[in-house]
Amino acid sequence: MKLVWNKAMAHYQLEMSLLEDSLLYQAIAYYRQQPTDTARLLDTYLLEGMYLRWKEANDEAITVFDKGIALAISRKDTTNMLVLQRKKLEVLYKQSRFLECKAMIEDMLRIAHKLPVKEHYQMVYSLALVSQLGGDTSNIDCPEKGFQLALEAGDTLFAHHILRNHGCMLVGAHRYREAIAQFQRLIRLNPDFLPYAVQLSLAEIYINLGKNDSAFYYLDKAAQSMDKEQKQKKDQIMLSFKSLY
Repeated sequence: MKLVWNKAMAHYQLEMSLLEDSLLYQAIAYYRQQPTDTARLLDTYLLEGMYLRWKEANDEAITVFDKGIALAISRKDTTNMLVLQRKKLEVLYKQSRFLECKAMIEDMLRIAHKLPVKEHYQMVYSLALVSQLGGDTSNIDCPEKGFQLALEAGDTLFAHHILRNHGCMLVGAHRYREAIAQFQRLIRLNPDFLPYAVQLSLAEIYINLGKNDSAFYYLDKAAQSMDKEQKQKKDQIMLSFKSLY
């Protein structure tokens, strides 16, 4: 059973399908008969849930993850509880069950002090994202907190990713002036962060505001940025080609 288990766990860690692990359920049954090993016991729910997820049996996977989460809570194993919650969250997101995602993330943020730093700011940002996707704009300003947490953690790239997407969320909520401020803020902090995408967003805003001169200005800037990126890609290809000789 150990070989079967280790193989399935390796597949999980490498993000490979578990569908070829035909003896997995036998290994799960074997290790569930050893309830004193909490970490291994909780991993049986993780692997079973992931197997079902690969099988596209998403509702069954959620049921299994819920059992594992309940067991982790009863045994006060926060680390493995969070692992199982993340996997359940991924399934819910895949099924576009955004308001259920929102409720889960809110629960996870109640123990924010126990979350890894990276997961904390990603969850704060994700709360706004899934809320808006579910038609709830009540958390639309959460990304600012996620931005600050990411900066404090030294994850500048993700912080700038948050800024751009927050601007897009504000556009979706028709809060155009605030969206402009976010995009201009991003340009000041990192003018090289997806410049054409940011410029196209600004052009869209100004079109919606009826300011055609500003819209054409940013459309022209976006075209220049795309031309520059294409040239850089071409130069990189040429350098790679020359290095072969």
